[in-house]
Amino acid sequence: MLDTTSGITALMDTLRQRLLKLAPSQGRARIANERILINRYDQERVSPHSLGRPSLCLVVQGEKTMSSADETLPCGEGEFLAFCSVRPRAVHMKPAGKGRPFLSITAEFDRMEASRMVDAIADPVSPAGGSSFDAIEGYGAFYKLGDGTVAAPASANLLSAFNRLLAATENPDYVHVLAPQCIKEITQIGMAGPLGLAVRDSWAVSLHSGEIADAISWMRHNCTATLDVAELASRVGMGLSTFHRHFKEETTLSPLQFHKVLRLNAARRHMLQDGQSSSEAAAAAGYKSSAQFCRDYARMFGVPPHRDMVQSGLWRQS
Repeated sequence: MLDTTSGITALMDTLRQRLLKLAPSQGRARIANERILINRYDQERVSPHSLGRPSLCLVVQGEKTMSSADETLPCGEGEFLAFCSVRPRAVHMKPAGKGRPFLSITAEFDRMEASRMVDAIADPVSPAGGSSFDAIEGYGAFYKLGDGTVAAPASANLLSAFNRLLAATENPDYVHVLAPQCIKEITQIGMAGPLGLAVRDSWAVSLHSGEIADAISWMRHNCTATLDVAELASRVGMGLSTFHRHFKEETTLSPLQFHKVLRLNAARRHMLQDGQSSSEAAAAAGYKSSAQFCRDYARMFGVPPHRDMVQSGLWRQS
């Protein structure tokens, strides 16, 4: 595998062409059984309260910046982000310029499986302490947020794996067979060496991580439904107080707060991507009261829905 600058450039060009073909207009799309997320934005896009999933995101064009607490982590073209938690964070996606939209591809994976991969890796030499790590052969310099999110330059091996993943999506007869293999390869490459060491502490699996992950998965697939926390705790085999405690340890939010963020983010996507009105988006996200939706939206995003869309350049002020 070529690790030269020209080899990296060629791999990035191929990825860019494939993403532009898969995403001819701006927005986000999920493919390959929902485990692959493609983002294309022609204008700057800010998600103030994004709830990430365990995943590896490659920025192919433009820049993506993550903010958590008082920390900021930029990720530019040819770099990737390894997300290690489901804690809320602000995400800012910026195009490279006019006619050069922001492009990224994200491969989502099972946290337990990724943790087993990290544990199976022989302990590498530990880099210097702190949040900034010196360049290490095959990785370059990489940086880490307190919640375990890591940014680093992508190697030729990782770019090749992403290219194989996108190539697999071009063959609908085999994509559901090939895509999981490619995602596993991407996970193994991303977690190998010092990156695995960097995220090991953040991904340490507690006694109830599997149950909390199951609960979060259920909430994501049922975010429009009214949440009964006691019923959800029972569904994943936990007592109510234990469930509350471990859920907040994993996410920094209570189950009801997490559910509300899921709903409001879903409604905002409906308005930004589908052009829905605030009342349509509220109903689609499971709200029965438009007034309550507007109040919750303003508390979370700082402005009511209509003004948010005007500021995003999607609606004209009347």
